[in-house]
Amino acid sequence: GDAAPHGLAFAFDDVHGATRVIATAGKLKGKRRVRAAFEHLLLASVLGEEAITVLITEGEAPKRKGDEDMEADAGPVLEERRFAGVSRAHALEALGVLLALWHEGQRSPLPFMPDCAAVYVDTLATPARGNPTGRSNEERAWRAARDAYNRYGGGGEQDDPWLQLAFRPHGLFPAFTHPVCVRFREVADTVFRAL
Repeated sequence: GDAAPHGLAFAFDDVHGATRVIATAGKLKGKRRVRAAFEHLLLASVLGEEAITVLITEGEAPKRKGDEDMEADAGPVLEERRFAGVSRAHALEALGVLLALWHEGQRSPLPFMPDCAAVYVDTLATPARGNPTGRSNEERAWRAARDAYNRYGGGGEQDDPWLQLAFRPHGLFPAFTHPVCVRFREVADTVFRAL
């Protein structure tokens, strides 16, 4: 029906008026951004531009002057991300795009890791200070995503056994021009543009 865009049935029990607040323990990573933005699109697909979603996460603690290694003891710092102003038509269109990617991912592995993709689009949107390496902005952003994936000490998306299995033997970031890397950049851009 009209309340189930693209056949996606959903219910939120925490909407007051047209506003939904999501508070989560942890930092504002790509996974949390994608989920909150997707859920906002669902809400906007019914309520239109009146829909507001507020995501509250743990922010970065300020450093004390003169001591870059120590965090201030001021208590928790909260970060807020607000999603609003999405028309019903735009929400339905964006959900259609995301649903098409989901269907593609059901047929074959989709090279999308939300945290790495967020690093990619954020870096791409940030102008480079000079360019001593001569790399394109897109390659600079891809390298930032690759570095986020291959974090020193592990603990990130690189440790996901399903990703390791799906993208063997070359992995997810073998080379900038490798087809998997090209598709990663396309999917990251498509997802975050839709959100």
